Amino acid sequence: MTVLIKSGATDLNVINVLYSNVFDQGTVTYSTAAVGYPGANAQDEQTWNSWKPTAVPAYASVDLGAAVMCNCLGIDAHDLGTEAASVALQHSANGSSWTTIVSAYSPSDNDDIQVYFANTSARYWRVVIGDAVASIGVIKLGAALKFPCAPLEGHRALHHSRKVTMLSNQSAGGNFLGNRPVKMGAETSVNIGMVDRDWAENDLAEFETHFNNGGAFFYCGSPSDTPKDMGYCRREGGSEMSITWVEGDIMADVSFEMTAYVAS
Repeated sequence: MTVLIKSGATDLNVINVLYSNVFDQGTVTYSTAAVGYPGANAQDEQTWNSWKPTAVPAYASVDLGAAVMCNCLGIDAHDLGTEAASVALQHSANGSSWTTIVSAYSPSDNDDIQVYFANTSARYWRVVIGDAVASIGVIKLGAALKFPCAPLEGHRALHHSRKVTMLSNQSAGGNFLGNRPVKMGAETSVNIGMVDRDWAENDLAEFETHFNNGGAFFYCGSPSDTPKDMGYCRREGGSEMSITWVEGDIMADVSFEMTAYVAS
């Protein structure tokens, strides 16, 4: 799990959720794509498939037609660590002269990557793979939703919520022959307690719909204080987001349950 915080990033001591994606809003170009690994795989939210270029440097770029503000990048279901590859994030006003926000970051593993940076408006954005050919299953780039607070005390962080089914084996005589763990992601609940009802009815509304409809999102409980409480998540089972009016309908109590992808 990697959280990169760049200069100028704000509101990092509260829950940050990235669910919208500018790669779904403009004209997207992939430099190359291997057979069976089209660029569209990096946009469909699924973790079982991926985009894989044929040579590096390789890029996934988007032309939004007009400047759009972004402050967060999420990458998941990748093998950058295994392949000793790097990833960079750049933006441009004209599509030819690029400014770098993240320069050739080389992760040591294949866990989630989340990057938080200053509010930046640009028409063109691109994610660049360098050093070695690698695959990326999910790319999300956009403006993170900043909650009013971090999770309430007693919250079980995602890195402490991993589900592991243990398959044990023993002989006919009762001798222990070993265990085989089967990893099954992570599950937790998030309770932010009472917040202003106006925020819950307006700022949260779009994410509530995205969440209830099963959309995936990048979550971090507090990038600056609890960066390990992060993951690429989706709604857990049949539980919709719970929003209950309280305190004479002036406030709203908000909570939701989620499950997260965990790299094997």
